[in-house]
Amino acid sequence: MVFEAYRQGDTDTPVSGSVGLGLSVSRHLAGLMGGDLTYRYEDGVSVFALALPMVPAGGHEDPRVADALAV
Repeated sequence: MVFEAYRQGDTDTPVSGSVGLGLSVSRHLAGLMGGDLTYRYEDGVSVFALALPMVPAGGHEDPRVADALAV
């Protein structure tokens, strides 16, 4: 699944410099904000969609979001 954190298998060949956490972290943050990050493959194109609830400016429905964004 594209949202799972990357785990390197047993190999002697190094892979790219990426740690493979970007999509996993992004989906987790979207979830903390009450939304979701989804993926679909459509007509030969990868499509990522971010859905977030509308919240009044400066307001957060969940205090964990404010904590996560304050980092």
